[in-house]
Amino acid sequence: MHKYWHFIDTPFTTDRTALPPIPAPNAQERIALFRTVLASTSADPLKSYDLTWLLHLVRDVHQPLHASTRVGSTDPNGDSGGNLGKLSCRQLRVACLLRPSARHQQQLEHGAAGREKIAGGGGGIASEVR
Repeated sequence: MHKYWHFIDTPFTTDRTALPPIPAPNAQERIALFRTVLASTSADPLKSYDLTWLLHLVRDVHQPLHASTRVGSTDPNGDSGGNLGKLSCRQLRVACLLRPSARHQQQLEHGAAGREKIAGGGGGIASEVR
């Protein structure tokens, strides 16, 4: 029932593959519905449920992989918001750009030497890759 509520995967393509329709219901449609219900002055015992879902969905749509799906000749229905993509350990290090910490910043600034220092100190991106 809630499978498509958490995202709105707007399709895009780089190889001119025909774009599929956006499934409904989706996060955009549900957010609009919950906003309308919550704005009404009528008594509704489910408003607390709707508010909980509204807050959850607004948080969800701000996640990068909850907003688009790449469509191509090998994935004509899309890559499920990036969930079908494969990453190597080298590519995983891009994650540190999304949420830099002091350790990740050191890794970025010092390259391999920074990675070795971080790996020796425990935690950080080195533990995430393992």
